Amino acid sequence: DAGVLFDLGCGDGRVLIEAARENDGLRCVGVELEEKYVERAREAIRKEGLGDRVEVRRGDLVVELRRQRQCDPAEDRGLGGDTGSGADDQGGERQVLRSDLSHLTVSNDATAIFMYLLPKGIAKIRPILEDVFRRRRKMRGVEGGHGVRPLRIAAYTFSIRGWTPVEVDRTTKAEVPIYLYDET
Repeated sequence: DAGVLFDLGCGDGRVLIEAARENDGLRCVGVELEEKYVERAREAIRKEGLGDRVEVRRGDLVVELRRQRQCDPAEDRGLGGDTGSGADDQGGERQVLRSDLSHLTVSNDATAIFMYLLPKGIAKIRPILEDVFRRRRKMRGVEGGHGVRPLRIAAYTFSIRGWTPVEVDRTTKAEVPIYLYDET
């Protein structure tokens, strides 16, 4: 298992697509609010033939993460929102754009999170991410952890206020920082 990457605020899905191309077996899930970006991402995923490993969900990131945190994982493991299945343009048949990604959640399945959010957005999801870290540590402490792997977060451009990154990578174009965090 190569892991599960969530891109929070994924835009046109380019990070998800590149990650899936570069890492065989990696499953990728993006969450994006803007419909035009969701459609662009889904089209790019179709063109690349990555629909079995990459999914973009349309929804408000903060609302969806809060809802996910409140749901019992056995009852509802998805982030909700529009997951991309629907009628095609030729005959109206249902078309599934991914295999088994709709059940994946940040809390239970993510091994990595990428986010390119403004500080205001990061501040809104920080308590949710802290809760995810707590839950995952607790899950790993019970009977060997049930296969729960550590979670890493990469925040592009803006840091998570109050957190200490394990590394700051400035090797990007124009030396824009990527703040790397893990739950250990």
